[in-house]
Amino acid sequence: MLSPELKQKLKATLPINCHELRDLPGGGIYAFISWQKVRERLDEICNFEIEFNDPVIVDDVCCIRCTIAIEGVKRQGLGVCSVVKKGIRGTFVESAVADAFKNAAEQFGIGAYLDDPQWQQQLKTNASLLATYKQKKGGQ
Repeated sequence: MLSPELKQKLKATLPINCHELRDLPGGGIYAFISWQKVRERLDEICNFEIEFNDPVIVDDVCCIRCTIAIEGVKRQGLGVCSVVKKGIRGTFVESAVADAFKNAAEQFGIGAYLDDPQWQQQLKTNASLLATYKQKKGGQ
């Protein structure tokens, strides 16, 4: 069982500079935390073990399961990515691995607050995040 102190650290809101904004298919933007920032957060607060199953491809979708263990408690997340999707960084397997890792970490509470529309609105209107987002889009 996880200690209350560790649970609190896992669920804590990350600093604003750990977040990024990206376009949503169909319009709009979404605030997210990269898998690298999630890993950094886990490294800062606990010892953890991680395991992935082999990728499975069904139709045009790659599926991977990630299991994270912290203090003997295991949580799993599923990662998916289209094998024909354009515009992803790395390979579709790498994208599915990152997705699975972030989803498993969210089962411990990391970044779970991003599902709250109020947090999304607050992050999407943050001047610093918006400036970085616009710069990455080429100053649009």
